[in-house]
Amino acid sequence: NGQVVKTYNISSGKALTPTPTGQFQIYEKQKLRISSQAVPYRMPNYMAFTSNEAFGLHGLPYLGSIKEESAYWREARSHIGIPVSHGCIRFLPEEAAEIYEWAEVGTKVKIEA
Repeated sequence: NGQVVKTYNISSGKALTPTPTGQFQIYEKQKLRISSQAVPYRMPNYMAFTSNEAFGLHGLPYLGSIKEESAYWREARSHIGIPVSHGCIRFLPEEAAEIYEWAEVGTKVKIEA
């Protein structure tokens, strides 16, 4: 109803790979998405906000099968609040899980610079 309920610190796209801005919606949800890039990043609680599903809201990415053992994941924790992603919006793990459980496919998403 136009009321801010909660705010989160996030990590958005870096200058060369910015996060799209505008009005979107949640198109698809995946508990774990694995990127198709040369390096297979694992992105927990992924919610695609573009129709091509290329950009999403998700928990911190990691490499390997156990996030806590991934040096990349530990480094990403220190990047919250800094634009470093390839265009997605990264959340701390517990916050990504909370949003994933709350949001449904079709939920409106507004992203501003």
